[in-house]
Amino acid sequence: MSRSLELTAKNVVVLLLGAEPREVFEYVDGVRTNTVRLFDDGRSLWRISAAVEVDGQAVGACSVLTCTPEAVKGQPMGTRLVAHDATVKVSPDSQYEVRVTVTAPTLAPEKRQAAS
Repeated sequence: MSRSLELTAKNVVVLLLGAEPREVFEYVDGVRTNTVRLFDDGRSLWRISAAVEVDGQAVGACSVLTCTPEAVKGQPMGTRLVAHDATVKVSPDSQYEVRVTVTAPTLAPEKRQAAS
């Protein structure tokens, strides 16, 4: 049951669910340490709860890990952000459920086209 699927996604939109970002910490033998988890480039990772769309398809609520918490702080629920260079990981959470985690090093406000 420990298999997971991980893929790179180009068109990922994150819809904030209202919680402020929290730092992500390393775990050793199932116990949280005081060591902040880092992205590949050495920046700290932060976790937010969000609903996610990949290529226009709703994935639903999941965890999003990002290095840009400033893009999220103080934003209202429902704010849409674009995830750059995102990786989507799906892994078993129980016998009948999966856990989806999106790692998006950079989140930025979505640029919406004006109605004509």
